[in-house]
Parts: sequence; C-alpha cells; structure tokens
Amino acid sequence: MLARWEDVLEGGADPRREACQALLEKDANGFQTAFEALLRERKREFNEYGRRLDFDAEVGATTGKLYVDGLALLRVAELEAMPPLTALEFVPLLARVPLGTPLPAADAWRTA
Repeated sequence: MLARWEDVLEGGADPRREACQALLEKDANGFQTAFEALLRERKREFNEYGRRLDFDAEVGATTGKLYVDGLALLRVAELEAMPPLTALEFVPLLARVPLGTPLPAADAWRTA
C-alpha cells in the first residue's frame, strides 16, 4: 500500500506516508522526523483554515488543537516498541493513554 501511495504522489513528499514508512521499518529517528514534519503541515493547514470565510470556531477549538490521527500514529509507534516522543503541539501528553491502560467499558460515555 505504501508503494502505491508513493506512486500516486509522483515523487512528491508526504509526511503521512513517510511516518507510516518509518513505522513499517521500525525506524524511530525517521518516524520522529516525519511525525514532526506532519505536525508542521497540520499547523500550516489550520492556520490557512483560520483565514477562510467558512472558518468554524468550534472546529478550530477542537480539531485545531488536538490531532487524533497523530495520537493514533503515536500509539502504533508505542505498540512497535519505539521510544515515546515528548509532548508536542496537537498531541499533548495529557491526551495520550498510557500503554497498558485498560479500555473503558463500552457504555462509559453515559452519565446516568
């Protein structure tokens, strides 16, 4: 799948693909470099989004502050026994569930 992704890019760079490639190769340094590039791209995208006429403040306050896909990539890296990355913008330590923590019950979201 990553080879096809690279073909589609036609030589262009994509930090998402590079992060996934580094995960596949279990290349911790490559993953960190690609992941940090991915976060820079995310920041650029949301800065541009903030200037658009259809900007939604609620999206900016949620999705613009927390990168769920990034948290997922970090979890995969942890499961592959890569060293954890420090606190980074969009993927704060507080939002990361420590490895080995049991999942909450299926109905844990209910409040009464």
